[in-house]
Amino acid sequence: MMLFLFLSLVALSLAGRECVWIIGRVQCEKDSSKNLNVEVRVYDRDSFGPFKLIDPDDLMGSAKN
Repeated sequence: MMLFLFLSLVALSLAGRECVWIIGRVQCEKDSSKNLNVEVRVYDRDSFGPFKLIDPDDLMGSAKN
C-alpha cells in the first residue's frame, strides 16, 4: 500500500510543461474602435464540477492588443 502511494506521488510530481502557441485575430464588426486595447487571457482547464474548488484553472498567459 505504501509503495502504491509513493508511486502515485512520483507520477504526479513528474508532470511536464508544454508550449502553447495561439494565433488569432480580435475583430468586432459592429464597432471597430473596440478592437483597440484588448486584453486576451489564456487559461488551461484542469478539472470539472466540484473538483474546480481543489484545482482551479490556471492563467497561462495574457497579452494586450
